[in-house]
Amino acid sequence: MFIVHTASAQARIGYTSTEIRTEFSDSKYNLTSGYLDGNLYIAIYVPNLAYVYYFFDSNYTCYGTSIKPESQAALNTFIEFYNKEYVIIDSTHWKMYSTSGVLKIALDMKSSGNYITWTRDL
Repeated sequence: MFIVHTASAQARIGYTSTEIRTEFSDSKYNLTSGYLDGNLYIAIYVPNLAYVYYFFDSNYTCYGTSIKPESQAALNTFIEFYNKEYVIIDSTHWKMYSTSGVLKIALDMKSSGNYITWTRDL
């Protein structure tokens, strides 16, 4: 199932912009890029699931990811997966522990839609 693959490896924190461009080079992802506040971002669309935005530092290394689920069903699928796979901090926050460090996951519910953000836990 694609959601499991996407949810478990979606953050790409520490990846370079070249690695992400290569991974999502298939036209089905509709990859676009631009600059926000002087920093590169890459946006992809995972059909019927979510829009994913990768943010890069001046060395073109991904430091953060923002996911906008396409529907309530997609959001629920992400949350269900996070609740099973990661440490639950509260109803909108999780932590993922790995050999390369700790990542924070947060659900931000806004009037413009729900966003899931991934960042390093410094």
